[in-house]
Amino acid sequence: MTDVSKQPSTKRKLPWDKAYSMLTQQEVVKRIGVRFLRLGSTAISVEDMLERVGYYAKEMQKYDVIVTKDEVYKQIIRYHMIEGSIIESHKEANTNDLVFSIIGPILEDFMNRTGRDTLRLMREKKIISVDAKTGGFKEFVVADVISDFEESYILIIEAKATVLDAAMNQCLLALKDLDDRNNGYIIYGFVTTGDIWQMVSYDGASFVSTDKFQVVFDTMCNNKKRWLTSYSILVDCIYAALSTTGAPRKEKESVMV
Repeated sequence: MTDVSKQPSTKRKLPWDKAYSMLTQQEVVKRIGVRFLRLGSTAISVEDMLERVGYYAKEMQKYDVIVTKDEVYKQIIRYHMIEGSIIESHKEANTNDLVFSIIGPILEDFMNRTGRDTLRLMREKKIISVDAKTGGFKEFVVADVISDFEESYILIIEAKATVLDAAMNQCLLALKDLDDRNNGYIIYGFVTTGDIWQMVSYDGASFVSTDKFQVVFDTMCNNKKRWLTSYSILVDCIYAALSTTGAPRKEKESVMV
């Protein structure tokens, strides 16, 4: 009889000691140096985040994003008609499909307007910490591909079907690990359950997060004006992250303790 215990393992060896999803809350805090409750209690409004990165002062005058918002609205409605309500879905694959439907038109429009044809949306991007202690695969990473051997990371999106806090943990870990390889540039993260979103910035010293904000609601198929007026700010947020690409870190006092 064959000794099964001596058979070679077929489990894939991953290039990190522990996956993001396997870290406890205490391990996350130790790894990134931020108390999770502190991050939530210091959250700012989405409008304040956009103003913080200079989007309203500069980019809103430079780009008329209403056409992009209109296309994103159409994409969400298409998803709703084909797949059903995202709010009623509890499948992560469905959430990822919706995220792709939303970010696709924004990235395409930004590249067309700016000529930034080196931007790429990477799916299942492998992220490894410098010390190889932590890592994971991120479903959505936008990077500026400078050469075959150099990439500048701009933003990541962590999507979970139901639990936004779990998405935030993994997002913060990935931002920290990407920042160590990112030439000192500010990097942005988004966490989402599909209908609810939250934006985070990281400058190498501190994380700043927005309040949670809603992007999808049940009756939006018949309320385009309402969506454009009150729910389309996600388009501005992603545009802000893309348009501040390469912005150097600013020396400032950390808001996180």
